[in-house]
Amino acid sequence: MLMHAGSTPKDVHRALKRPPFVLLDGDYVRAEATPLFAAELKPGSKGASAKPQHERGAHRTTLQIRKADAITPNLAVLRIMTNKRSQG
Repeated sequence: MLMHAGSTPKDVHRALKRPPFVLLDGDYVRAEATPLFAAELKPGSKGASAKPQHERGAHRTTLQIRKADAITPNLAVLRIMTNKRSQG
């Protein structure tokens, strides 16, 4: 998905809930980002908290990001978590 510069995880959530595709359902809970460049990873900066994720034997680090933080090119891979509540 291509977003404008300065977009936030909340903006991504809204875009994924919009017709015609409606790829998400439920209320926004939190977002995690996987940094593309580990050298630029700075845990604790701008409200991000690092936590290691072990996925298929690979060591990956994800950052929990605030819904108002801008998405940077380094944090372009997002995981948006929602609850199961429907807003129908």
